[in-house]
This record gives sequence, C-alpha cells and structure tokens, in this order.
Amino acid sequence: LYDITAKGENIPLDATLEEALPPAQKEFYSQFESHGLFDMTISVVSNDTSGMFTAQVFPKNSSLKAKALPITVDDVTGKVVFTPDMIDIGGLEGHYKGGTVKFSGKVWSDANQKESGYCISMLASKVGVSEDLADALPGSLGKMIGQLRPGGEVNLMADMSKNADANCGNNQFVIECLGNTIDCNLLPYPLHDITGRIAITQSKIAIDNITARATHTVSGLPVESVMRLAGSVSLSEANGPASQIHVTGGEVNFSGENIKFKKKSMAKVDTVMGYDAETGQWLSKDFAADYYDGKMIGKLQLTRSDKGGLDYLLEASVDGADLKKFLSDTDKEVRPDEHYSTGSVNGSLSIVGSLVDDNIRLGRCRVKITDMQVGKMSPLANLLVVLNLTEPSDYAFELMTVDAYIQDNKMFLRQLDLSGKS
Repeated sequence: LYDITAKGENIPLDATLEEALPPAQKEFYSQFESHGLFDMTISVVSNDTSGMFTAQVFPKNSSLKAKALPITVDDVTGKVVFTPDMIDIGGLEGHYKGGTVKFSGKVWSDANQKESGYCISMLASKVGVSEDLADALPGSLGKMIGQLRPGGEVNLMADMSKNADANCGNNQFVIECLGNTIDCNLLPYPLHDITGRIAITQSKIAIDNITARATHTVSGLPVESVMRLAGSVSLSEANGPASQIHVTGGEVNFSGENIKFKKKSMAKVDTVMGYDAETGQWLSKDFAADYYDGKMIGKLQLTRSDKGGLDYLLEASVDGADLKKFLSDTDKEVRPDEHYSTGSVNGSLSIVGSLVDDNIRLGRCRVKITDMQVGKMSPLANLLVVLNLTEPSDYAFELMTVDAYIQDNKMFLRQLDLSGKS
C-alpha cells in the first residue's frame, strides 16, 4: 500500500510531458503544439487490488495551438486532470486576437475501441476576425469566407466530438456577428453593422437572421440600406475530403429596404434564392420589389464569374413607376432651371452583366410611358428643340414607347414612338 503525492513548478511544456502520458492521452496531446510552463501535482495511490494515477496540470501563461487549426491561443491558464483512462479539461482560458477563448470537456480511452473518444467545447468572446480565423474553417468554405474580407469582432462557439454519447453536442462551428464589416469585389458596395448567427456543420450552413447595412445616396441624399438573410445551405464531401466541400443545395430568404442595385433604388425587396447544384447558380423566380412608387417583379439569377466576381441575369417587368423619381435617383447635380421628365412607366427589361463592373452589360428593354412631360434634363428635349416646338403643351405626350438594346454603358434605340395632342 502506498499514497504518494509529488509537486512540481515551472515545468516546461515539451516532449517530456507527452512521453509520460498513457497511450490514449498521448495520442490526443500530440495533436497540439504547446509552449510555456506549468505547475503539476501528481498523486499515486495503490492498495492490494488496484492503483490510481492522477496528474493535475496548471498551465502558466502558456500558448496552445491545434495542429489542425492555424490558431494560436496565448496566455493559457486553467486546469487539466490526467488519469489512466481520462483527460478532464475542467476549464482552460486564453486569448486570441484581443478576445477570450475558453475550452472545456473530456478525452477518454476505451478498451473496446482502437481510437480514443472526446467531447470538447470552445467558446471565444469578441475575437478579432482575421485570415487565420477564416483558414480554420473547412477547405473551400474558409477560402470563400476569406474572400469576403470580413472585419470586426465575433463570438465563436464550437462543439467537437468523437465516439461520444448523446449528451455531447453535435460537431458544429457557430459564428455570431457583432456589427462586422465586409468589403470585397464580390459585392457592389461595402457592408457594415452585420449581426446574426451562422452555424456550420459537416452537412449544412444555417443562416439565422443575418442583418447588414450599407450607405448610399438617393437623389443626392444619404440613405441607409438594410438587408436580411435567413435560410440554409446544404454541403457535401462526397466528391472528396474536407478541402473539397461542395454546395449541393440551399434556400435563403432575402429581404431589405432601400436596396441599391446597379445605381438604382428599390424601396423594398422580398425574394427567396434557391441554389441549383447542376448549374452552380442562385436563382430567384419570385423576385418582387417596390420600385419608385411602382412595382417590379421578375427573376434574378446570380452566377460566379470566371474572374471571381458575380454575374447576374435580371428579367423583370415594371408597373406604374414614377419617371421623375427614377431619373432623379442620381448623383448628378441639377440646376434650378433644369428639371426631369415626368410620367408613369410600364415595361420589361432583360439584362445580363457583372454585379461589380458596370461596363459589362447586355440586354433589351421595352418601355411605355404615359402622361409624359419632357424635362430639360432629357436628351429627348434636344430633339424637340430641333423640331421647333415652343409651347409647353408641345412637350407633353399621352404615350411614348421605346424599344431599345443595351450594351455596356450605351442604349441603342430600335424604335421610338411619341403620340399626343397636335
């Protein structure tokens, strides 16, 4: 019979500690790179039938990095208890990118299994977003998020398990946005004040009430846009390892107010975007928007371009839009003696282009404008001057129809008809 207790202080975290561990714990410990010092209390108790080994390890401002992740947690303190068949992480706490990171859980060996099991949880509060953090996500998913160039701080929650029972949480990685920013070439303008949660598992990305804002100008005045996303995206590793994660489907609800699209504004937008895995496209067949006191409905399609941006196809019809509000939604200053044309717009538009590059566009539009009054800002006014029309009523028309083609930044008129009182 014996009961031995030994204490050590300022012991280096090196290979010596790893070699002293039982095989199952040694396998788990080898998945990490650790540096620094620790204190230790070792207890060995033996009786006639069995013996018990316990080692309590207290890291002292050490650093810890999982070999599978490019994240190093510094200033690690807390307590870890080693026994012959268990590692009990009662609570490790450290810092990463200005935030606090906490680990807890258990690692165990099982005589009936070749591999050890574990149930580990991580909670990181107000961690600065970085390229390292994006690289910690699985393969192509991390690359995609890295291209968004996010900024700010986030809360992170992770549950990791292997051979665990139902009491252990499923493997998942949760990002809680805390007023973040995104500034990348995939989007036509930067986003700010991003809030909401994204939960990532091996089979799905769940988007929970993501809200983002952007600042624009409408008719020369600053306006705040609000965008909301909610839904889920299905993932698959069927075609390869985690570095080859593929999106296999998804449905995301998008809504917003004062949305700016290709320099024009939509007071309100509601649509559901579905993902087609065969074509790699996001498609909305029920696109609807409030458009300059009228309505716009149609289909919007988004496709990843060869240059890394997003291409779009918009097929839409417009009913009852206010022509003056449509034309005055510009950054161009208007002199007091100038004014825009007025009227009510109905028509259709089919156009493809780049979401980022305004110089890449191709399409066709057919428009009918009723009760039209030609303003001095309109190119049509120059034509009327040539026709020597001088009376105010000469600039008013009951109907104008336009059939035109669009290429890049130019519109080519195929047909223009004006009708009114003579």
